[in-house]
Amino acid sequence: LWMARTLLTHYILFRGWNVMIIDADAIVFRDPFLLLDEFDVDIIFGVGIYPHNISHKWGFTGCAGTAIYKYTPNTNYLFDELSRRPNNEKDDQIRLNNALFAMDMTWVNHEDSNTHIGTSLRIKV
Repeated sequence: LWMARTLLTHYILFRGWNVMIIDADAIVFRDPFLLLDEFDVDIIFGVGIYPHNISHKWGFTGCAGTAIYKYTPNTNYLFDELSRRPNNEKDDQIRLNNALFAMDMTWVNHEDSNTHIGTSLRIKV
């Protein structure tokens, strides 16, 4: 299922559309796509703690089950990188966070202190 979600997201982005993935137990109170413009980023995801090796380094991880991906060259680059990740990374959250970690993400807290904004040479999350 997780690999299929990654492949389908990549395909939809390739077609030029923004993509929102949301777990069935998440509640949305306003149009989440507005956040892409509010924060001027390529990706927004919920905060998680898995995989633990990444959360120990960053203090959090990106939740692959609650994410918004904006159609941009940077996001397409990320999904190209995800498609090249080792096949033993079956869990898309592991795959996503390992790829972001490999891109040397640097994180700063947004002024609301609950939001982490990450940048690398190729992508802004």
